[in-house]
Amino acid sequence: MHNPMQFELLGRVDDILNIGGIKVSAGRLEDRVMEDARIADAGVAYVVDDRGRGAVVLALVPPEGIDIGPLTQEAVKRMALGATPVQVVAVPAIPRTETGKVRRNALSDTVHQSLKASVTTNA
Repeated sequence: MHNPMQFELLGRVDDILNIGGIKVSAGRLEDRVMEDARIADAGVAYVVDDRGRGAVVLALVPPEGIDIGPLTQEAVKRMALGATPVQVVAVPAIPRTETGKVRRNALSDTVHQSLKASVTTNA
């Protein structure tokens, strides 16, 4: 039972990614990617695989009828992360709140499942 005069800090969700010791705003990365009018929507997530390895993943929603292949290299360049590897996956939609912010946990789950599916189909 909690004392009514105390509160418990459970943490917070934000859009800051720690990439190689450098703090990067996922929102700013998404803004850079969205400068390309051919991309319908984009979201950035940091996903940890089953082996505990983390990766930056760019989730793209390509416009209908557009192949994501040619968009991926340009989108990764726009992120300007240098030598940091970025995985790119196509998703049907980026999960967002009512105010339009990316729901990071839901995006991570979507990306993780998409990556698992691609490993299974490519095996």
